[in-house]
Amino acid sequence: MRSDPGSQGEASAPRQAADDAWFDALCAAVREGRGAARVLEGRVAAFGLSEVEFRLLRALQKARDSNLASSAPGCESGACRDQTWLASHLAVSAAQISATVMKLQQTGLVEGRRPVANRRRQVWQLAAAGDALLRAVIERQPPADRRPSRRERHAPEAA
Repeated sequence: MRSDPGSQGEASAPRQAADDAWFDALCAAVREGRGAARVLEGRVAAFGLSEVEFRLLRALQKARDSNLASSAPGCESGACRDQTWLASHLAVSAAQISATVMKLQQTGLVEGRRPVANRRRQVWQLAAAGDALLRAVIERQPPADRRPSRRERHAPEAA
């Protein structure tokens, strides 16, 4: 709810227009992001993965392949990540990461371990089965130069 411009003193029209434009751009970005998530969900569903599961596996794969320095104590190789890093990187809650990792561990797609330096923490890395599944998903996708169709991007969300 917006307050009356008169109640804020002299609220300028240019400031109001800038605020409106900023919110419009933000809403458009969210809409595009959700559309991209729907496209990704549709492309990975045939492999039994959700969009978040795929993104988590892909993040672990990229961490390993790029040999990033790990933010997870006790993970010298850079191939594993902890819950905090994954939640931040994927823009989901720590609770969602926990549930997602548990499912992926049960299906053998990720492996977890507890670093010697801090036995209360757990770090995860991509298992061989997860790597193979990611390769299969990526190999079966359309060419990279094919953008998702307008229908794919704007399809109504499944209930």
